[in-house]
Amino acid sequence: MSKMKPMPSRRRRALRNCLIALLAIALYSSVSFYALTPLNAVEYAKDRSGLYDPTEVVSVQWVPEMHRVHRLYLVENEHTVALSSAILRVLGWEGSFVWAVDCSKESPIHCGCVTMSHGGNNDGERVLFYYGRVNDPKIARIELLEVHLQDSGIPPGETTEFENIVSTIELPCEEWITKNGRAYFLEKSFPSDDVTIRRYVRGYDGEGNIVHQEYISNYAGVSWG
Repeated sequence: MSKMKPMPSRRRRALRNCLIALLAIALYSSVSFYALTPLNAVEYAKDRSGLYDPTEVVSVQWVPEMHRVHRLYLVENEHTVALSSAILRVLGWEGSFVWAVDCSKESPIHCGCVTMSHGGNNDGERVLFYYGRVNDPKIARIELLEVHLQDSGIPPGETTEFENIVSTIELPCEEWITKNGRAYFLEKSFPSDDVTIRRYVRGYDGEGNIVHQEYISNYAGVSWG
């Protein structure tokens, strides 16, 4: 006659049920962090960042320097221009960040920039993206400037500051992107290693006169794992 297996105690059953529940929660949290499509991942990232108003895609770029399958999205609505990314992982598309620029206040140009690096390795490749909106119809060309500061106490915008321009990127209006009657730009660059760098955007009219100059205070940095 075979012996009956002992029934698990209530304490053991309760512990087992708790472990199953914790595993289920962990699995759900992990899976729900990812999306089936890159646009869904961008929408999830927008919600987590507090950008709830609907947006439309202006432009898409690949960022192979960061990951093999990494897409960068420039999105917009009436009051916002924002940059977001979607990375293809094992469980799906991951969307973690949205870098938004508030366009609700009047300005000839709204501009932001994001520096990306991989794995926190300072020796690795870094990529810089400038993005924004051009509102003034008189502006025919913009410049994106990196300026070296010999004196860190120079207030942003002082004339003497522009004696040491490290790099200049020119974007004529022919290279801008039009969406919903508005002009946008998204430019990929590689940032200087100079830690004293300040970044500016300038707008020129058709005759080459500066009609707008602004220190880019909307700046972010991210390291991808």
